[in-house]
Amino acid sequence: MSSETTGSTGFYELLAWLEQNKKQLAIAFVVAVVVGFGIAVYRWQSHQTELAASDALLKLRPASGAAEKSSSPAGTEFLKVVDQFPSTDAAGRALLLAAGTLFTENKYAEALVQFEKFLKEHGNHALVATAVYGKAASLEAQGKPDEALNAYQELVTKHPQSAVVTDARFGIARVYEAKKQPELALKTYEDMARTNIASAKGNEALIRKEQLLARYPQLVQTNAVAASPTNAPAPLSTNAPVQPQPQLQPAVIAPNTPGNPANPPETKP
Repeated sequence: MSSETTGSTGFYELLAWLEQNKKQLAIAFVVAVVVGFGIAVYRWQSHQTELAASDALLKLRPASGAAEKSSSPAGTEFLKVVDQFPSTDAAGRALLLAAGTLFTENKYAEALVQFEKFLKEHGNHALVATAVYGKAASLEAQGKPDEALNAYQELVTKHPQSAVVTDARFGIARVYEAKKQPELALKTYEDMARTNIASAKGNEALIRKEQLLARYPQLVQTNAVAASPTNAPAPLSTNAPVQPQPQLQPAVIAPNTPGNPANPPETKP
């Protein structure tokens, strides 16, 4: 009985509290509805913006066929998508495409700016290794071997599983050749040939190794010496003195023993 009385009292207290605070509750309810509606609208708009950005990017795809190269969009066309739809995934892809297109247009300095912008704004993107490779290639194309070498080595170190890591190793070897360090380039090609056995990249590394040896004949002997075993046993000398063999002594037969010729057996008459 007391529990029913307590429950009724609590219910009436709740009604009294609601009556006193119904205005504040109404305001809170309206705010929650507005905020929820705003979030929904924002998500819808973001989705629509992302779709529009992707559509704009797709429209820049060159038509397939013989005239594909002539109809390829310029790098500036991709940058328009970046400016029109910032902070979208499509904008990141457009930025990387813009950088790559500028590179193919031989605008290496402009391409470098866009590759670095991509790395700054999209550092967690799945294609970040490709952007690092583009940065390194742009530096190499501008005749900045030391900076290019650092960028290539950064890619190999930080993104060893990337699809472009082998291309980065080729870039490292090229830079070594440009820096007149053929021995380092040779080592790079040999490492690539070992790690890419029976593959197109491995065969290419072997071909470049042979071309390098043809340009630097002095490396042939050095490479042969480096490849020879260093722990082989020393050959035996052919002039070693012959050890004298011990002479066999005749067996001594004790006297008065059968078989001794000096003591023939006695015969009975």
